[in-house]
Amino acid sequence: MYAVEQAVRAELADRLGGLGWDLIDEDHEVVVFSLQRDADQELVWHLGVSFGGRGASLRLSPVLGVQHPATSRLVTLFNGLPGQEAGGLCSFGIPLSELIPRRAGESLALPRWAVRREGEAGMTVAALCTDLRSVGLPFFEPFRTLESLIRRLSIESRYQVMSGHLAVARALAGDIPGAESALAEYARTAAHQQGLMLTATHQFVSGFVGHFGFGAEVATAIPGA
Repeated sequence: MYAVEQAVRAELADRLGGLGWDLIDEDHEVVVFSLQRDADQELVWHLGVSFGGRGASLRLSPVLGVQHPATSRLVTLFNGLPGQEAGGLCSFGIPLSELIPRRAGESLALPRWAVRREGEAGMTVAALCTDLRSVGLPFFEPFRTLESLIRRLSIESRYQVMSGHLAVARALAGDIPGAESALAEYARTAAHQQGLMLTATHQFVSGFVGHFGFGAEVATAIPGA
């Protein structure tokens, strides 16, 4: 399957590159592309394609993500990593397969995204690109500004990481009460944490407070603060 995977990676780079997508990250499990259509577009659209199977066939699993670069950079910094490592970190996303219309009871697995031999790489990647154009780009279209990202995060059923993204995004937009509310939501998870997870929550909130200059009350309310 090594030769098959290499052929698929080459096809992805070629075909997506022709559609304006830039290859921004790659390792043995996934390739990540980004697209920013307009110079004044505040958000960057991401496509990550991971590889599974590697038995009789190689399965492609594409995921769409939406990133506000400044938000992702600060979230990365508050988590104790260099800001440049934000890379493909997105505030929210969705598997492309979930956007494909299906009949009731039909499997989420898409045979057209599976490759059995090297010669099928072009056909498979072409099918993925067709799906990206038909349902992926319409998903992305509403998300061009920081405010559109905030609106989406605000209606999501959020887990802790997403609450952190929302807090940072609102702070960057100048919504201090909204940012403090999202930061408090992020910190409430600490009541059920211990060890490294609790330490990470402390680190994020402390980083946020140190950078933006507000939210200290949230920081002191975390267990062990």
